[in-house]
Amino acid sequence: MLIITSPYRCSHYRGAARSWNNAAERIVGWPQQRVTVPSWRQIFSLPWEAFPATLSTDVEAYLCRAIGLDLTDDHFTRAQRPATINTRRSQLRLFATAIAKSGFAPDMLTDLPTMLAPDVAARGLQYLIGRNAGASNVHISNLADFLPTLARRLDMPAEVVGKLRLMQKKLKIVRHGMTARNREALRAFDDPKAVSALVNLPARIWADVSTSGRRGHREAKLSQIALAIGLLLNAPVRIKNLASIEVDRHLVQAGGRDSGAMHLRFPAHEVKNANELEFPLQPALIEMLDGYLREWRPLLGDETSVFLFPGKKAGKHKGTGPLSTEIKKLVHAYTRLDMPAHRFRHTDSKIYLDRRPGQYEVVRLLLGHKNINTTTSFYAGAESAAAARHYAETIRQIQETSYPLRQQREKRA
Repeated sequence: MLIITSPYRCSHYRGAARSWNNAAERIVGWPQQRVTVPSWRQIFSLPWEAFPATLSTDVEAYLCRAIGLDLTDDHFTRAQRPATINTRRSQLRLFATAIAKSGFAPDMLTDLPTMLAPDVAARGLQYLIGRNAGASNVHISNLADFLPTLARRLDMPAEVVGKLRLMQKKLKIVRHGMTARNREALRAFDDPKAVSALVNLPARIWADVSTSGRRGHREAKLSQIALAIGLLLNAPVRIKNLASIEVDRHLVQAGGRDSGAMHLRFPAHEVKNANELEFPLQPALIEMLDGYLREWRPLLGDETSVFLFPGKKAGKHKGTGPLSTEIKKLVHAYTRLDMPAHRFRHTDSKIYLDRRPGQYEVVRLLLGHKNINTTTSFYAGAESAAAARHYAETIRQIQETSYPLRQQREKRA
């Protein structure tokens, strides 16, 4: 492994290191030495090894209870999802770190009940508040929400649970609807030109690739991201579902054998809120999908991969981070719009509601929300400008067809 050091924390150096490694993978005759891509990520949480082994053992024992549905365990009404298990593990490690950095001896944190003792828990939460300029935030609030639930599931005394709930209330951050940043970004789509640029982008990229006459890795990547954008416009799924699409499992034939219709379907257990999702794909998108599978995907990795978007490692799909970043960069390069992958769900909803104000039930079904209140909390008011335009057009039509105005026009004529 070749290690190149740089005195500067420079994004250009990081890009050059990545490009070197990519060339070593794809260009015959390129030197096979790998360059270490520097990382300046600062990790707050201490490793589990910094604490007594009994603590991590206790954490894993709790997570094992949570991941399985033990009918004798009254504290879990359903098995928790793997993503939830990973979140809880990270939260508990962060919480133990905060307690230790508050001045509490790490070797005293022997198990979960020790961490949840109200005076110890308060030290950890107070340390996190201090790191956040003396205020709570969403992450601290989520952690504080979890602590009384954890104490109850560990059968700790009601007094302990009650004190943790008081801390929870003090640190609670209630979020209503989408973030201010997302709401501001969606204002761009009040302009019909922006809507048209985004909706027609997959076809535009596909046309550029088709007319270029080149058949290299770059063109294959462009076609891949064009297809990903097309899918997000047709089926506004979360990036995790998009990245994990399996060709023979999630893309299903609909209708008769010769119908040519195809649906994108995700079973309930693969969806965040456990609602099955199914989307009919538009004919133009199906044609793009066929072309991608036939001509471009073989240039991007293992031809035997089951995934629509194969990753660099055999048997793995493309990572959600890289896929979202590539989508954002390509959309911005063509349209100057700021569109990370997760924003497509909001954008698709706004585009529809601007043309159908108040049709929240359609959006609820489209996004897979279980409760209409979730949908309205996000999008109520997002289409207010469109509603005002519809109203203004209605008034204009009344005025145009009203008797006095018609009479005036006839006199002028």
